Amino acid sequence: MMKTANALLEELLDYVAPPRGCAIYLAESDPQDETETNWASGAPPMPDPALDRYTWKLAELRRSDRLVDWSGVETPSDGGRKIISKWRLEAI
Repeated sequence: MMKTANALLEELLDYVAPPRGCAIYLAESDPQDETETNWASGAPPMPDPALDRYTWKLAELRRSDRLVDWSGVETPSDGGRKIISKWRLEAI
């Protein structure tokens, strides 16, 4: 079963445990071939341990969940690509 974009972002956020208030985002992407994902991720600068976890988990998710279901994410009013971002308010 294909993961939803929200579930993938939650998994990434839970694993990375970024500093309080540090958002991670997922953006819808149009894969050019069968090796590319239909999502891209980004994050602001963060401490090295969190960045290492982010880099590792991102590589793992690109292998395990190349395609995600974007149907639960609202389409922007300008018709652009779907983007979601989340952060943790509590200190980790």
